[in-house]
Amino acid sequence: SVEPNCAKLHADWATELIPRDLVFTALTPLFDFPSSVGGLLWRPHSDPEPDLPLLKHRYSMGEAVVFDGKLMHQTEPFSFEGLPEGFERVLASFSFCAKSEGERDHWPHIEQVLKDQTQHYYVTPSGPSGKPRKGVAPFAQARSEVHALGLSSYREWWRWSRSPKRPGHVPLRP
Repeated sequence: SVEPNCAKLHADWATELIPRDLVFTALTPLFDFPSSVGGLLWRPHSDPEPDLPLLKHRYSMGEAVVFDGKLMHQTEPFSFEGLPEGFERVLASFSFCAKSEGERDHWPHIEQVLKDQTQHYYVTPSGPSGKPRKGVAPFAQARSEVHALGLSSYREWWRWSRSPKRPGHVPLRP
């Protein structure tokens, strides 16, 4: 199940170094989900303010939801209780970015996000790479460094983790 306190509002491409309308995420289910299974909750605004309403998208086999990488979204909380034994909620997730000479300055930042999201494979504007990311701190070390910052809320973590202040060895998604 996905408990309400486990599903966190986030943007896949939240770093301030990448502008809007440059990167996109597409999500599609690999099979039909029962209506009780969590959909996609999203905010028409890209600010993680807790008092703004979330809108809901219901996943449907054969359709994909495609959204700007800056869109704040999360999995809708749900329980596996009452679902068929062995049921799994599986989505295919695709990341897209503009590949134009005018956007070349953003490519290193796009590549960094891809590396943070996928440890062993990613595609860069210059082609595929199967190399594991290098120089990432072990989880315990990265957590200790982040705790030492004294951030007092998820919002502070969200802003810090997507700013140029986050060192490359501290992963966005450990």
